[in-house]
Amino acid sequence: MSENVFYVLEIILAILGVGVILAQQHSEEGSSFFATSTQVFKFSSLKDKFLFFATLVIIFAFIVVLTLHYRYAAA
Repeated sequence: MSENVFYVLEIILAILGVGVILAQQHSEEGSSFFATSTQVFKFSSLKDKFLFFATLVIIFAFIVVLTLHYRYAAA
């Protein structure tokens, strides 16, 4: 497997991860990065649940690709 494949996969997963994270809505008022909130996050729709699990899968896939890339480059 060429190293370029790893780079392309990492870029694609990073863009997908950012897109999925930005697509999530945590509150109706909007979320602020520095604001504190006592509201508990709950799934209000199937879309929210799908985006949450898609985020987990993309992050896990990104970590796997990074690990394989590191091992491939070290060999």
